[in-house]
Amino acid sequence: MATRTLLQVLHAVSENLAARSYGTATAGASGTLTCATHPFITALATADANEFVGDQIYIHTGVGLGQARQITAYAPTTGVFTVSPAWATNPTSTSEFSIFKRGLARDWLRDRINEALVKLRYLTIAPLTLVTDGDMETSGVGSWTASNATLTKVTGASTLLRQTQSLRVLNSGAGGYGSTVPILCRSSQEWYVQVDVRADVGTARLSAYDVTNSATITSETYAYRGWGRIAFTFTTPATCESINFILSGSGAADDTYWDNLIAYPTGITEIQLPSWITRPGQVHKVLTDAQRDPEHDEDRLREAYWWKLLPDYSNPNSQFRLSIAPTLNGPVWLEAARPFSTLTLDADTTFCDQEWIEVAATVEALDKLINLAPSQEVSAWKQEYNRKRAKLAYLNAALMPPMVVRHQFPERPNTPVNAGI
Repeated sequence: MATRTLLQVLHAVSENLAARSYGTATAGASGTLTCATHPFITALATADANEFVGDQIYIHTGVGLGQARQITAYAPTTGVFTVSPAWATNPTSTSEFSIFKRGLARDWLRDRINEALVKLRYLTIAPLTLVTDGDMETSGVGSWTASNATLTKVTGASTLLRQTQSLRVLNSGAGGYGSTVPILCRSSQEWYVQVDVRADVGTARLSAYDVTNSATITSETYAYRGWGRIAFTFTTPATCESINFILSGSGAADDTYWDNLIAYPTGITEIQLPSWITRPGQVHKVLTDAQRDPEHDEDRLREAYWWKLLPDYSNPNSQFRLSIAPTLNGPVWLEAARPFSTLTLDADTTFCDQEWIEVAATVEALDKLINLAPSQEVSAWKQEYNRKRAKLAYLNAALMPPMVVRHQFPERPNTPVNAGI
């Protein structure tokens, strides 16, 4: 899976807009950066000392990494840029920099890139679950609590099973683990839980934990280096009102990988959809696990017998709920068009097609610039906007999964409704 970093996309979009110069510093001091190389140092009498004044200079590699400052003065004969405010860490001869021109800035360009990413979509199969970040697709590990372990999201080929990331739990002590956000539950309620897991070193353990009474309800283990699955049902204790799930390794150096943590009460007929489902046409199919296929040694997915999307627009966490028959007693998956994740740090990556994101982000930037640029530039921006929009339309048709018209399923028979928790 080819990926590109936010920094690479930033550079491409700014160059599409003819709004970037770049180089490597030869020296730095408090409040200045020197680049005594062509084209920033010149003996030309016609050199313009105001050429870069007001532009943003951003250090993207080397000493001073990540600092952005406004250029207040430029000396063409020495290649010295004066900035304000002064550097927190002075740049050196290893510092590579970009100058974003025409009033653009690194964070402004990043926001245009992210606006494009959330409008573009890719087709995926994602699990339905009540576990926060149960699909492991959220950037970072902010939804997980670590103990005697380092938690990271990983993307290497051998560490992925489905979608783009898995959770690595690397123990720094015996019994190290990552635990989920607690989930409210009813007492004496049966739950189903499953997780895909790989034990690269040691033995992996999935535990259902009674948060109310600080006690393990039940657990199962897996001790193979290839991907497998832990799945079981359990009943919450009589006084339990909150549970979570613990992904752990037994030994002090255990190294385990986890994906698709699915959990919900058995017998429910409704469940909220992920927050990234904002239009019903994003959901192509609802799938359930079928019998194992011994001939091909794999699990087969089949479309659910009956399902329907129920709007829940006032819900701040999910705009739709899934109604399904028969009741939920095992894993359910969505085949759906999902927006690409947004990017924050220069090193953050996206697997969005390179040309697609660069064109889409350039369109977002041009759309804003038409309203911001000086009058003499508006015509040029509009012409470029129209060219890029035409190219984006072509790429969308080639790469974007279609929005589908909802299937008209027959009305379900009258059956008792248990909407879960």
